[in-house]
Amino acid sequence: MNKLNYATLEASKRLIDAGMAIMTDVVRIVFVDGSDKLFPSHFPINSANHPEVDTIYPAPSMAEVWRELPDIHNEYGITMMKYLGDTWCKYYDPHGFASTNPTDALIGLLIWVRNGGV
Repeated sequence: MNKLNYATLEASKRLIDAGMAIMTDVVRIVFVDGSDKLFPSHFPINSANHPEVDTIYPAPSMAEVWRELPDIHNEYGITMMKYLGDTWCKYYDPHGFASTNPTDALIGLLIWVRNGGV
């Protein structure tokens, strides 16, 4: 499983903190020792039947985040580019979001948009 196709733990936490629960095919399970791992969302694991599990976060893919972005009704839309190892995502605006993980860059854009950025 390519980890760059899914949100990092930090980006998943930012989505939850922003009040955005996205239905995902994959979840990131954080264990009590602080480690984390990606699992299919239908995997039958939770803290009740596995005491080593601390928290479970949705781990959206790029496609799942893209689907949550609103349609833009202007001539610019969304710009996404790769520059010096980072993926930059933005609306036609000087404010953009960059990350080495392209899914995290899209999540930054989604949170900004949903909080009234456009």
